[in-house]
Amino acid sequence: MPGLSGGVLAVIFGIYDKMLRFLGNLTDRFWQNVRYFIPVGIGFVLGILLFSFFVAKAFGAYEAFFTCLFIGCVAGTFPSLYKQAGEHGGLLKIFGF
Repeated sequence: MPGLSGGVLAVIFGIYDKMLRFLGNLTDRFWQNVRYFIPVGIGFVLGILLFSFFVAKAFGAYEAFFTCLFIGCVAGTFPSLYKQAGEHGGLLKIFGF
């Protein structure tokens, strides 16, 4: 979704932790992880190609509406991020304080 951070979307879809574990230790269950991330990569490419046409048309016709929609999508991720931060010791610990 253009305008949203890839990291935020990874958290929303539940693949962020899997991606970090895979990248943190590439040799551990390498082929299992590759098989998991192939569809993710294909979806990433198709999403960019197909959705970019839709977004270009939509922003041309309904700019204010879609700006508010994207702001709402970003703001809507805060509760889940806050919950996940609480499970890992709180927001301050995550940011290194």
